[in-house]
Amino acid sequence: MKNEELRMKNSPPTPKGGGHPDGVPPLWEEVRKGLFLILLAFASCEQKDEVTPPARAVGFSGAVQASVSVGTRADTDYRGWGMMNTAALQTKGFGVYCWYTGTDNFDTEEHAKESTTYVLMNNQEVTYDGSAGKWDYSPSKYWPLEATEKLTFRAYAPYSSTGLSLGANGTPLLQVEVAADDYCNDHQQDPLWGTSNYVSGEHSMNNTYGTPYDNFTYMMSGSELVPDERDGTIDWYFHHGMALFALQAQLVNAPTEGTAIRITGIHTGPFYNKGKLDIFNSQTANSGEKPVWTDRAGDPTDIYVDVRYHHDPDGMGTYLHDDLTGVPLSHTAYSNVAVNGLLAIPRDYTVGTGMEVTVTYEEYFTGSGDRINQKTATGYVKMNVEGNTIYWLQLTLNAEKNTLYVRSFVNLNWQVGAYDRREI
Repeated sequence: MKNEELRMKNSPPTPKGGGHPDGVPPLWEEVRKGLFLILLAFASCEQKDEVTPPARAVGFSGAVQASVSVGTRADTDYRGWGMMNTAALQTKGFGVYCWYTGTDNFDTEEHAKESTTYVLMNNQEVTYDGSAGKWDYSPSKYWPLEATEKLTFRAYAPYSSTGLSLGANGTPLLQVEVAADDYCNDHQQDPLWGTSNYVSGEHSMNNTYGTPYDNFTYMMSGSELVPDERDGTIDWYFHHGMALFALQAQLVNAPTEGTAIRITGIHTGPFYNKGKLDIFNSQTANSGEKPVWTDRAGDPTDIYVDVRYHHDPDGMGTYLHDDLTGVPLSHTAYSNVAVNGLLAIPRDYTVGTGMEVTVTYEEYFTGSGDRINQKTATGYVKMNVEGNTIYWLQLTLNAEKNTLYVRSFVNLNWQVGAYDRREI
């Protein structure tokens, strides 16, 4: 089917050089008449397999990839401030790009770079209707009538009305800009990109990776990709483009009797403050593939983050907060300090001195809480940081010698907890 015919099947039509006076292109009238005659023929004979099915709308659903909980609340879907989960996705919505390629497979040179006529959806906003319990968008677009004609989809979140920029090959790039203050005012950036959740015959919310929606026909759509449940739906599972740093700290030796030590702040970096997440070429076909970023930079300079703390006695770690109460440290176990984390644009810290972590800590009397002294200690860690990955930084503080040793561990998937963790 020619691309222009597909355009006229999708509502509302987008005629070139004007439109029909009554808003209905003549070709669309002919298509509707043809469908009507087909349905009549279907009613008068039993050759069901020879009848072209009626047009069906493209539908969407959306969820953020699963994670596991931490702390003592095993039933809590815990990600921390400024981080996207499915509830936040339903509030903020997502954007979709779709290309029609006829019976051909998608080719960036032909269908994206050299022409816009193949674009069926261009930053289409998809929103969640809480009262109806479903995702919706307008105007509706439709699957091709021919069973062999294909659509290719990409999605991102949260939705931006300004749209995405286009790369050299014509595919969309999600611009991300980060400010140092984002980390202390509940405005951390958490850009997402979408894929299916289908890998090697398994389709489950427990997957943290999946194949992209390339060259899909109507018969490939549907809830959980079950052959007898085709409904035209594309189920999006969104993944985190950023890296997440979770911090823990412990003392080398026990404090002097009657005293204790607490962290009152952390200064860390350098971090890029801008970059572009390539939502088309970022894949998660297996657990080793990570999001693709371009144009990452510190513009005009890299940023460093200053984190102050409010201790949470309920066992869920520490939130980013302006309260300088501090986080008491133990010499027998690591304490969570900002376990809900810092989100950052991926960066290679194997060059130069690496990633800096400077802690401000104070010794105080346990009885009165009065400060005895306040000091800082700095440590560095080298690692290549990738997106959609959690990095645990374990800080070991020697208060007597005023030194800080930093070890790094990585979670193979975006899961908060000790699952699949290994030292790097």
